[in-house]
Amino acid sequence: MSIRRLRKNVERSKRMVRQGHWTSADLQTADARLPGVRKAERALHDIRLAKVREVYEQAKQAIAQGHVPVVYFNDGVPGGVSSRPDVPRR
Repeated sequence: MSIRRLRKNVERSKRMVRQGHWTSADLQTADARLPGVRKAERALHDIRLAKVREVYEQAKQAIAQGHVPVVYFNDGVPGGVSSRPDVPRR
């Protein structure tokens, strides 16, 4: 499933949920689409997991070569967002 089609399906599903009242046809449609939704969810999970694994392997290699791949910003990531109450809001 393409990302464009996935987004379209997500938006359609959001509209169904927001309408608040589901007909029996809506329920049947949702039930019929559930396996596809679960398949897409698993695919996205696997993609994210693969990226995390890739970053981990790169960091592990950098450490083995004597580099420090982690950067700590005491005042938060410049231009980033922080949930810390002591960091000024931008």
